[in-house]
Amino acid sequence: MKCDAYKSLGGEGFREPDMESDIEPRLLQLLAEASLEATPKQVLKLHTAPDWLSAGTWVYVPFLPKGRFEETFEACERLLLWGMVPIPHIPARAVPSEACLHRWLSSLTHIGVYNILLIAGERKPPAGPFSNTLALLASGALAKHPLRGIGVAGHPEGHPHATSYELTNALAFKREYAETNQLNMWVVTQFSFDADIFIQWLECYRELLGSLPVYLGMPGPTQLKNLLFYAAQCGVVESVAALRRNLKTTQLLKPWTPDLLVQEMARYQTINAGTPFQGIHLYPFGGLKQSAKWLRGAH
Repeated sequence: MKCDAYKSLGGEGFREPDMESDIEPRLLQLLAEASLEATPKQVLKLHTAPDWLSAGTWVYVPFLPKGRFEETFEACERLLLWGMVPIPHIPARAVPSEACLHRWLSSLTHIGVYNILLIAGERKPPAGPFSNTLALLASGALAKHPLRGIGVAGHPEGHPHATSYELTNALAFKREYAETNQLNMWVVTQFSFDADIFIQWLECYRELLGSLPVYLGMPGPTQLKNLLFYAAQCGVVESVAALRRNLKTTQLLKPWTPDLLVQEMARYQTINAGTPFQGIHLYPFGGLKQSAKWLRGAH
């Protein structure tokens, strides 16, 4: 995504850090407060609380295209039992009916799950009345449940099935919905592995985002070839182009970690006090345990 408004790492509230020690506290906080994504299968195959996943961790639980809501629900139940904070995905296009949506949300809030991630989903055609997240929000159905917060998706590198104009309007609608309904809302982005691309998007959308906090999605540790595969699947074009410019074929089997990316974002957050960027979210392409252990080892 291109944006003439983006010039440098500095923005409103910019200050140059005096030394690396200024950045260290931010870095440690980003790592300690990071969230992860875990599929229902990854969670349900664990029979006891994993010692490599800290209590209180926010764990996003997808509702996969060929999956069942019951699997997502069971995974959330187990995460709650272990002291985690489950954030189930609710894909608008996967909802068969408004009545079914009410049943899903009632069952979640009944066990103590009060935060969700609302996404459009990949179902084509939609299973029910909601073609996208805007239609679901506009229905007023969410207001009938004691939800405390709703996460929505951000797309720093665009979306294969939506124009930049459509993405901008959608984000504006969601922010207005949150403000009108006095709802806690935040943005979790598609994964990226290039700080400059994410920061450029963040600065472009800074005014539009308003008070919405933004969490950068990034891959957990994995091999470069896996990273490129998932990037192609998800339409993460700009990060791939930036990576390939300096990539040799012999490097494809080498491990990739988000160390440098997190350090760059810690620096950005340190010198931009008013930034909407508030944290990181890991997509564990190399495995849930590996990503969780990396978080612990990195700080």
